Amino acid sequence: MKRIILTGLLMLAGVVLAADKHMGVATCASSVCHGSSAERSGANIYHSEYVIWGQRDPHAGAYNTLLNSDSKDIAAKLGIGPAHEAKVCLACHSDYVPKAQRGPRFQLTDGVGCEACHGGSQRWLSSHTEKGVTHEDNIARGLTLLQDADVRASVCVACHVGDSERLASHDIMGAGHPRLQFELATYSRLWPSHHRDDDAYRARKQSPQSLQLWSAGQLRSARNVLEGLRGQQFMATPLWPELAFFDCHACHAPMNADKWQPRAAGKLRPGAVRLNDSSLLMVGWMLEASDPAAAARWKTGVAGLHAASQQGREAIQQASSALIRQIDDSLLQLRDGKLSAPDAGQLFQRIKADTLDATFNDYMTAEQVLMVMALLTEQLPGDSAALDGLYKSLSDQHRFRAEEFLRAMRQYDGSR
Repeated sequence: MKRIILTGLLMLAGVVLAADKHMGVATCASSVCHGSSAERSGANIYHSEYVIWGQRDPHAGAYNTLLNSDSKDIAAKLGIGPAHEAKVCLACHSDYVPKAQRGPRFQLTDGVGCEACHGGSQRWLSSHTEKGVTHEDNIARGLTLLQDADVRASVCVACHVGDSERLASHDIMGAGHPRLQFELATYSRLWPSHHRDDDAYRARKQSPQSLQLWSAGQLRSARNVLEGLRGQQFMATPLWPELAFFDCHACHAPMNADKWQPRAAGKLRPGAVRLNDSSLLMVGWMLEASDPAAAARWKTGVAGLHAASQQGREAIQQASSALIRQIDDSLLQLRDGKLSAPDAGQLFQRIKADTLDATFNDYMTAEQVLMVMALLTEQLPGDSAALDGLYKSLSDQHRFRAEEFLRAMRQYDGSR
């Protein structure tokens, strides 16, 4: 257990423990391992994990996406050569590790395969099927601790939000790549599970619940955004900052006279382009439902970040660094069990109150609010059908109107 905790802390610090080779999806695909055509009874795993991944999981087709006409068009506009050969594309559309880390059966064409999430299997591929070898033993040999909510968030957020090596930049989106949207707990449910989350599984491993995943995902998303703001990615050119860090719809929206409104989180002048603070607002609500004192400090820091965005790169770096220190403290508390998942009822009331007070008017935050409301509805009394109005108000990001979302939220609140 001490080894697992140490591994997790080193991952938090960004330390690479070992460059284990990725042996390839084919090494998992045998019918006696994870490639059975049907689930086996009497076993504590499906044995059909490879089939579930290959037939139902979008990760399996990530590489093939680079071969379609849209990807070819994007690559041509960017001038990066074929999309399926470009590092900027392969970094998220495949298990892109250096050639020295690729085993004899490894193939980039497998897409985002087993080891992209579970870690290079060089040291645990054989041992994880041996009798007497524990899950802790395999973790010590390099298996990724995915049942830990924060470790899982770190793995997923790296591509679905971005990190120092991977970013869906404004250039990439301008060439046609869709805007990234992500929330860990929601997406974990949307994509097919290839493990049986039952008593036997929970006896071997821990199984984070939806609000634990939501909290860890929001903390990691916010941290990666803040790291981008204080790093080299933010000032893409001497003249322009990297616009992917800003609210897309602040510019890509109809020019309505009533579009601008003051916000509690960062009071910017009319016409100022606002940073995309959706994950930052989510962290604030999470802290309000679990650690009010930390929430107050966080809100002050977020307001300072927005002010810094109008002052220059150095100010942005300082404000981002201060918020990162607070996130790291929260992540350590989450890992140590000192920061529990927020109470569902308190979180619901806090988000609902701020939404009804119109403290935000942007699509990206509304999108995140809807996803967490859907999670909370499962845990609180009420009819999930009442969410239909919120879904409808967000059905088209290009025609989003904050007043329609607000009206839907009032109707949703009245139905409970």
